Amino acid sequence: MPGSTNHDGQARSTLMRTVARLRRRANEGDAKAQVNLGVHYATAEGVRRDRAKALALYRQSAAQGNATAMHNLGVCHRDGLGVRRSFATAYTWFLAAARRGDRDSVHCCLHLIEDKHVSRSRSAAFACLRHIAECGDADAQVWLGVYCFEGNGMRRDRRAALRWYRKAARENEHALFNLGLMHKNGDAVRRSWPKALQFFRRAAALDHPGSAHWLARYYNGDEGHPVRNELALKWLRLAARLGDAHSMTSLGVRYHDGEGVRRDFLRAAQLCRRAADLGDSRAMHLLGLCYRDGEGVPRNVHRARSWLTKAAAASEKQAARQLKDDRAR
Repeated sequence: MPGSTNHDGQARSTLMRTVARLRRRANEGDAKAQVNLGVHYATAEGVRRDRAKALALYRQSAAQGNATAMHNLGVCHRDGLGVRRSFATAYTWFLAAARRGDRDSVHCCLHLIEDKHVSRSRSAAFACLRHIAECGDADAQVWLGVYCFEGNGMRRDRRAALRWYRKAARENEHALFNLGLMHKNGDAVRRSWPKALQFFRRAAALDHPGSAHWLARYYNGDEGHPVRNELALKWLRLAARLGDAHSMTSLGVRYHDGEGVRRDFLRAAQLCRRAADLGDSRAMHLLGLCYRDGEGVPRNVHRARSWLTKAAAASEKQAARQLKDDRAR
C-alpha cells in the first residue's frame, strides 16, 4: 500500500536521525547518549547489530557513573551477550548499578544469589533496596515489605512490612492489596474485614485482579459473611477480565449452572479454557467434564481424558476420582 510505504519510509528516516544525533552526542561524551546508542547496536535498531560496539559504549557510560549502563553490562555478562558468561562479573555490575539507585539491578543481584550462581550475602543488595525505598520508590517499598513479611533472607518483621506497605499505598495497587490481606488475616493489625474491603476496593480501582477476587469471595459468602449476589458477580467479572484464573473458573461455574446469570455452556467452557491455560487445576477438571458431556464444546472423549489427566496431575482430587471411575467402566 502506498500510504504504508510512505509511513515506513518516514519511520526509517526518523530512526536514522535519532541514531545520528545519539552518535554525535556520544562522541561528545554524553553518558546517556552512549548507553542509548549502545542499546541500538545491541538490538540492531537503525544500525547493524554489533555487540562489541554496544559493550564499548556501555563501558564508556558506566565509567561516568551511569547506572543503566552498569545494569546493561550486568545483563551482558549474565547472559553471555558479546562476552564470555560470568555470573560473578554480572553481580559486580548489578551491585554497582543498585548502589546508584537502580531497582531492577537489586532484583538481579538477589536472583543471582537465590539461584546459587554467586555465593554472596544478601545484605549488600538489601541495603540498596532499603535506600531506594527510603528515597520514595513505591515499588521498592512494596518489595521490601514483602521481604520483611516473609522473612526471606532477613529477619521476619510484619510490623516493618506494614510500615512499608503504608508508605507505598498512596500510588501502588500491590501495597493496597497487601494491606487488605493483612487486615483480613489480622497480621500486625487487628483483624477487620471492613478495613480490608476498603483497601481491596482501592486496589481493584487500579485494576488489581487479586483484590477484585477477594471482593467477589466476600460478597459470595465464602468468608462467612452475608451473600450479596449482584456485588459478588460484579467483582467476579472484573477479576476475570483482569486475568485472575480462579475468578474465571468461578464465573464459568456460574454460567454453567445459571447461578445469577443466564445459563450459557459456551461461555462457561470459554472461561474454563482460559483459566485452564493459566494453570488452574479446577478449570482443567471442569473443562474435561465439558468435553465429556459435550457442554459448550463438541463432545470429545480424548480431550476430556487429557484435561482430566492434567487436572489430576495438578492434585485435583475430583479429577483423579473421575479418571478412576471412567477406567472402571
